[in-house]
Amino acid sequence: EEQGGAEVDVPVYRQTEFSDSGILTTPAEAIRSVSKSQLKNRTLQEGDILIQKSAGTPNLPGRVVSVPKLNEEVATFSNFLNLLRPNTRKCDPMLAFLIFWDKHQDGRAFEFQRGTNIKNLDLPSYLLETILIPSVPDQKRIVELISAFDDFLVETNRSISLFEKLRSGLLSDLLSGKHEI
Repeated sequence: EEQGGAEVDVPVYRQTEFSDSGILTTPAEAIRSVSKSQLKNRTLQEGDILIQKSAGTPNLPGRVVSVPKLNEEVATFSNFLNLLRPNTRKCDPMLAFLIFWDKHQDGRAFEFQRGTNIKNLDLPSYLLETILIPSVPDQKRIVELISAFDDFLVETNRSISLFEKLRSGLLSDLLSGKHEI
């Protein structure tokens, strides 16, 4: 077999594609050669969770994103990330994501960091922490409620931004003397 013949070029998702809202931004901005054998265990699927293992700043290890339905047929992730794939018969993937996202947001993930300049997440210890979860139907209801609340927050923030722009424009017009008060 030719040298490199067992490798394929695929989109690779990195921590730079982590959005603040916890959803992986698409498409991937980088391409990487990966062996076909590695790709079997590293191909991303909708509902997967990527967790950041390493970073030069202490607030990044432990960050997570939920993998949406990707446009690419095959995509993988960088070595600074770890793949979590919940067993959907036992756990709703979005609830698992929300649990890990909450652990990072409130700083509980930082307790599992090791290193001095480069912070690394002690992933085996982090994942051994027991998490009690309700039944799958209750999990789905929890996710629906949280998603509805998140949608409400996004819409509220959009409205606030529009009102701030309107206020700024109105103040500018009034102060310019174009309109009498």
